Amino acid sequence: MDPVWSAYANRAADGDESQLFSQGSCTHTYSSHANWEVDLEGIYVIGNVKIYNRRSGD
Repeated sequence: MDPVWSAYANRAADGDESQLFSQGSCTHTYSSHANWEVDLEGIYVIGNVKIYNRRSGD
């Protein structure tokens, strides 16, 4: 992934639910076909996934 403005992928799974890019909790890329994955380093039953979108204008 090609991070923009130091918005590295690890920000996406840091537990911070803020939707404001300026608060350092969002990730971003220039690529229009970027993907993202997380390695849980084990086998787990996942019951829920929450995805928060970045608020516009920030």
